[in-house]
Amino acid sequence: MHWPPRLDTLEACREAWAERNPEGLRWGIIHCSLDGGLPQWLAAALLTMLKLRPVQRRFWEPYKRRLTHYLRFAAVRNARKRGLTWEEAYAAASEALAQTDAFGSAATMKKSYRLVSRTGAARRGGYSLAPPKE
Repeated sequence: MHWPPRLDTLEACREAWAERNPEGLRWGIIHCSLDGGLPQWLAAALLTMLKLRPVQRRFWEPYKRRLTHYLRFAAVRNARKRGLTWEEAYAAASEALAQTDAFGSAATMKKSYRLVSRTGAARRGGYSLAPPKE
């Protein structure tokens, strides 16, 4: 099982939306539209609505912050898998993400790692990602 979960089923989308992950709503609309359960025009209208500024502030910006924490968590985890100590892993993650939107100091990497690692299985939907492209 992927961690975070992939939004490749309608149930995964429902769980993600329950955790206030806007990707769950977006991909739920897409799945319904592709399966014939939602008219194309309605899917297009709903997806357009998701791009409105108030909706972005309410749902997308918090999701982007959670995703940034997850990217830092993953960078630290990958560094640890290479056999680095915790402090080395935080520094390596900071260096690896230096030219990305998830940049931050080693202390920032440590905070994000702890935040994401404390997330229980029931709350993983908040970090759900779009299904992989085929």
